[in-house]
Amino acid sequence: MKKIKLILIFLLAYISQSVIAQENLRQNLLKYWYYKDRLKYFVVPGTQQGESEIVCLRNRGDIDATWSNINFGQHGVNFGYYLGTLATEYRLLMDNGNTADAQITRNELNLALQQFNNWMDKTSYYGDTPNNENGFFVRDNVPCDFVDNTDTVGNPLGKFHYDQLNQDLDPIANAWNESDGFNGLPNGHPGPISSVSECGNPSAMSQDEAVGVLMGLALVRKCMPITESLMACQMAYRIINYVHYAPNPADHVPYLIYDPNGDLVSEGNTAVFNSMGFAHAGSYFGWDISLFTDPISVTEGIMGFWQSQQFDIITFDYNRHMASTLAAIGDSWRVDKIINSTGDGINRVTQEYETNTFYLLLWAYLHDKNTGNTNLVNSKSLAESQMNDAPCEGPYYFNPQTNSGYPNGWGYNYKWRGKNWEHYGLDPTLQDCGDDPCNRSSGVFNGLDYMLFFNLYHLFYGVPMADYHYYNNRSLYGFFPVCMGSHFPIGETCHHVWGCDTDPIKAYSFDKIECTTNVNNTVINADPALPITGNVTLIAGKEIKLLPGFKVESGAYFHASIDDFNDCNEFNTTNRLVNTDSITANANDSVILKKENGYAFASFPNPFSGTTNINYTIPCDGNVKITVSNTYGIKIADILNEQKTAGTFSFIYDASALSPDIYFFTLLSNDYRKTIKMVLLKE
Repeated sequence: MKKIKLILIFLLAYISQSVIAQENLRQNLLKYWYYKDRLKYFVVPGTQQGESEIVCLRNRGDIDATWSNINFGQHGVNFGYYLGTLATEYRLLMDNGNTADAQITRNELNLALQQFNNWMDKTSYYGDTPNNENGFFVRDNVPCDFVDNTDTVGNPLGKFHYDQLNQDLDPIANAWNESDGFNGLPNGHPGPISSVSECGNPSAMSQDEAVGVLMGLALVRKCMPITESLMACQMAYRIINYVHYAPNPADHVPYLIYDPNGDLVSEGNTAVFNSMGFAHAGSYFGWDISLFTDPISVTEGIMGFWQSQQFDIITFDYNRHMASTLAAIGDSWRVDKIINSTGDGINRVTQEYETNTFYLLLWAYLHDKNTGNTNLVNSKSLAESQMNDAPCEGPYYFNPQTNSGYPNGWGYNYKWRGKNWEHYGLDPTLQDCGDDPCNRSSGVFNGLDYMLFFNLYHLFYGVPMADYHYYNNRSLYGFFPVCMGSHFPIGETCHHVWGCDTDPIKAYSFDKIECTTNVNNTVINADPALPITGNVTLIAGKEIKLLPGFKVESGAYFHASIDDFNDCNEFNTTNRLVNTDSITANANDSVILKKENGYAFASFPNPFSGTTNINYTIPCDGNVKITVSNTYGIKIADILNEQKTAGTFSFIYDASALSPDIYFFTLLSNDYRKTIKMVLLKE
């Protein structure tokens, strides 16, 4: 008996953990697509100067008291994350059968690649030859009037960019104030902007900018079709070749970075310590390593600095992320020149700041490593915890004295490059940074570090995500429940059903959903032991359209509501209406609810004959009374009069005793009153 009890305890604990894991996956997936939607405040995709360049930091308060600027920071690093995020997003969309959404992402990625070639690589700065793709690039190429909306005739693009980056924001109502941030907007939500900070003459590339772009290009090569993959290989060659020997091999030391004028770039110009890291990274793109080596780099790389960095002996703090990224791309750390030690080295170099999770996943995914790798196994739970802890409204950091930076490790605009005190939003004035003062930027961050991390995790571990697709405007069609898997053989028994009670569909959209779905109670060739009751829920931020062809079989469950995204668990209630023109449905227990201040009241179907399903939600405990009145306002029935706890309830009301007519159903609870018109048809 004791053994049975122990087995039951372990079984219940396992089931509980599985449920929690599934809920965390749902929350993190929803968070990912909210971050993707939020990127509209950080990038304007396009081909004009400054377009498809990613804002690193928005509403930067440490340099602007009005908090109304955009800052591109170390754009090459952020640009690499942007490329990597789009490439991995494309691959996940394709793997989950969402080819239409994947094409949208592919188009955005191609715009970014064109932007790099046309505006960052082809420049006239620092003596570079215009229209010459030589691997030398500037950090960003954004004009100072990029968001200038004052000259709509002379600078129409400025007004366009201003409008695009300020969608749904009021420059007055949402302006920054010390007591309330952006006047009621959640802390991670961007505020209005009107200027570009640190613009004008752009900074030249540095070593870490080159490494950042190479990381993104490596993921493009891994994830994208042949056209983009070959483009990535060509771009990577030009960058590594320039870092190795440019612009004049006869006069310059290899792996010291010069600008086209022949001057050392002002920051990050010494790549000698990472020379073999760059060379091996080149081999990932299909280039022979000998193209990027010479006696000096071979000596320093193989015999000295490069291999020693995996032991964290001479690796400076600022070099950890560069060394780990190059090692991950090239899989190039070895012990005794033979034994592959890249995973151990990455873990050793980065675990102090809990960034090993990201670099290990990058390495493992690029090179198809085994999920049983000890370093990956030991860091997996931390990776999951980091994803769970990412702020639902987006990362930010405001004021260290008031601890208003986001805690739990996401209070920095370079998550995978910073130190713990930066991750956790601690006061920089209290930290020990040696001879240099500890500085950090305040504002709202783009969140690409979470997005790329999320994608790498799910690509590497192969976690199935049937609901991985765009969450802006969605179309839901087809028949549910449905057998899972695009390769389900016709004529064979289905062993897993999606869109049923045990695996329901919960379709979210931050804007609109159009639905022509049939929610049924049957699945072709389904295993008789499987539950097959259809279960579909739609939640949209602005509008739901149930179009001709939409149908719900009697007994199946369908629910739809208009909610505004609030956090990872749910949406906020709003007062927007559901568009039910052309609705066709015959379910006995299906409903569309519009919530108002936490309350909701609806009945479905409507019109109805015989019975209708009444649904209501109350946000707090109280008496609930539902009455039926005729068109003269005379009450003819009390449907419900009970004390209820907060929650959502439904029941079937039998109106067969009433004559066909128009009736008014009224819900009264606490101070809330709602009346709906119902049409009773002849049976």
